[in-house]
Amino acid sequence: MHVLCSMPYTSIFYQNNLVPADSLLFPASNRAFRYGDGIFESMVWKNDAVRLWPYHYERLQTGAELLKMNCPSKEALENAITQIAQANQLAGTISRVGISLWRSGEGFYAPEDKESEYLVKTTAVEAKYLSPKSLRLGLYQEMKKPITPLSCLKTLNSLLYVMAGIYKTENGLDECIVLNEHDRICEAVSSNIFWMKGDTVYTPAISEGCIAGVMRRHICESIRQNDYQLTEGSFGINEIENADAVFLSNAVSGPIAVGAFLKKKYEMPIPDLGLFLS
Repeated sequence: MHVLCSMPYTSIFYQNNLVPADSLLFPASNRAFRYGDGIFESMVWKNDAVRLWPYHYERLQTGAELLKMNCPSKEALENAITQIAQANQLAGTISRVGISLWRSGEGFYAPEDKESEYLVKTTAVEAKYLSPKSLRLGLYQEMKKPITPLSCLKTLNSLLYVMAGIYKTENGLDECIVLNEHDRICEAVSSNIFWMKGDTVYTPAISEGCIAGVMRRHICESIRQNDYQLTEGSFGINEIENADAVFLSNAVSGPIAVGAFLKKKYEMPIPDLGLFLS
């Protein structure tokens, strides 16, 4: 049996050391603080391990290569996760584990080197993720996501998602669809998006500007191994309005069904989403 950890997390792992979680770590020249010059991973600790860890590390490594910065070794990060799990008593719990990786050193927009620093922390998983209800989904149109080679990364500059998150809260929604620069479906605020027509599952291609989600990858692989067809491509918002069923996914929640999009309600029983986590 797994429980949510209710005790405060007292430690974080910065570079090669465990330090108190309330430590002041960064100088004013920190590039993550000044420029958002870095990336991050959000993961789930369950069954005394990080779920889908190989996929997370592969994405972190790919992101570091795209940003032309060094990435810690897999072994170094595994050691950091082990130490912080012990320090924060994660055994038998379900918790979030986050890795932030940023470029170190001086320089303005032109960095002086490729060296990096990293931080590993743990936080609680909200109870809503353990027994999720169907979601009320809206449409965010005030800003569009540009399609660039960096669009697939979880970068430390998340202003588009922050603004979409504010819109979601102000309008009493659970999630919002974010469109790309061509007014096509990209993703949701904190999730990738999937929908179904008959036995076919659809999702925007990575080339549409969405985050290359770890859970998205896992679900796509699982769909291909089961009795469903998967289509990745370019889609207008009318696809969501005409879908039989819609669900969202991220590394923390796994897949969660959408109950309504604007005035559209989804009545078709959605398949067991646990199928896509097999």
